[in-house]
Amino acid sequence: MAPTGAGSARLTVVGEVDCVTAPLLKSRLWWVLAEFDPRELVVDLAGVSFLDSTGRGALLHGWRQAQRINCQLTVADPQPRVLAMLRIAGVAAHLGLDAAHS
Repeated sequence: MAPTGAGSARLTVVGEVDCVTAPLLKSRLWWVLAEFDPRELVVDLAGVSFLDSTGRGALLHGWRQAQRINCQLTVADPQPRVLAMLRIAGVAAHLGLDAAHS
C-alpha cells in the first residue's frame, strides 16, 4: 500500500485471491481505509492471476466500507480473466470497471 497524494491511496494485490487469501485482502482494505482515511483508493489487480468469489466478496466489502466514509474505491488493471469474472458477477461497474476496460 502506498499513499499516492493528498487523499489518495493505492493498494497493489498480487497472486491468487481465493478462500485462503481473501481474508487478508479484506483486512488490508479495512486497514487502509481506517488508517489513511483516503477520498480515493485504487486497488491494483494487475498482478492477480486468479480471483474467486471470496476475493470478489472481499473487494465488495471494501467497496461498501469505502462508501460509508465517502471514499471512491476503484479497481485498476485487472487481468482479462479477472475482469471477465467481475463482469459475469455483475460487480464490475461498482468497482469502476466500465465498458472502456477490455
